[in-house]
Amino acid sequence: MKKCISVLILLAIAAGGAFALDLSAGGGLLFGLAARNGIKAEGTTVDFEGYIGARNLDIGGVLFFDATYAEFDFYFAYGKCFGVFEKDLDDDLTKVLPFGKLMKGSMMQLGFSLVGKYPFDLGKLTVFPLAGISYNLVLSYKNEDGVKSSDVPYIELEPISFSQFGFLAGAGLDLSLTSALFLRTELALQIRLPSKGMKDLADLVEDEIPGVKADATVGFGPRFKLCLGYKF
Repeated sequence: MKKCISVLILLAIAAGGAFALDLSAGGGLLFGLAARNGIKAEGTTVDFEGYIGARNLDIGGVLFFDATYAEFDFYFAYGKCFGVFEKDLDDDLTKVLPFGKLMKGSMMQLGFSLVGKYPFDLGKLTVFPLAGISYNLVLSYKNEDGVKSSDVPYIELEPISFSQFGFLAGAGLDLSLTSALFLRTELALQIRLPSKGMKDLADLVEDEIPGVKADATVGFGPRFKLCLGYKF
């Protein structure tokens, strides 16, 4: 991940040598949702086939730095984790995953993203498609479903094990308020790769229940930003 970010930053600097770049920065609010981001289990020995854990709803503050064709942002967000089983668990699976019908928790996380973009100047409006990479670093996790840590081993994992890499693609719009101030909105589809924690949970299910195949799943959903920016 660090190598990818370094390469993109170097490309942005190189582009700055060839093109006149407008620099700006700002901050605002971020909202995100990544659904279907858990594990999928199926097999002949248990009456279960479905997903465990719709990922989380993120709400937080974000800061961004813009160099016309590239944008870097970082945010601090509260994430609400929730998940509903698509089918009732049988006795064997309940012993491994003693969540009942609902699993829930919360986390604090620090996120980063770096995207490339191409602006189209329409006067007071500037629109731009964007695409790039992201990473959310989970700083803390709190279990809120009443399950004891001793009941399920994966809860003992470090919060960082739930951190994720991801990809973004979408579009944004800048509305000029003054010669320097502007309002920025961005809407992107985010795809989050499985975390180490979810992969370990899938392995746990396979180890504990013979005949069951479990895999960590890719999460996806929208990410929305609303920010006030300043042109230097």
